[in-house]
Amino acid sequence: MLLNLADRAHVLDMVRRSHPDRDPVETVLRWLGDLQSSMRLTPGWARYPAGREGGAARILDVAFDEQSIPVARHLLAGATDAAVAESLRETHRPEMVFAKCAEFHKSVLLQPLFGT
Repeated sequence: MLLNLADRAHVLDMVRRSHPDRDPVETVLRWLGDLQSSMRLTPGWARYPAGREGGAARILDVAFDEQSIPVARHLLAGATDAAVAESLRETHRPEMVFAKCAEFHKSVLLQPLFGT
């Protein structure tokens, strides 16, 4: 879907039609988590190498970790970066939220979902 559909609305619509019994945002989040988890089964050439900061190698071009999930959930639902920071202010520092939002927006692989 990421290769063939232009934007988040089309991807979520396709997920909704393919899986009418599931929430499309939660389904996409689960798939992203599955992609990240499948790294141990993926050949080395298909992974993004560890960054200069010493982070672990990963299959996605963003760090999809526990702190990323709520940010991604809000972005997939169509929230602005400021709205995400406001919604998560009780549990996440605003500067971290804005950094995660920027990371998602810059993702080449996830451009249809998070591109601006």
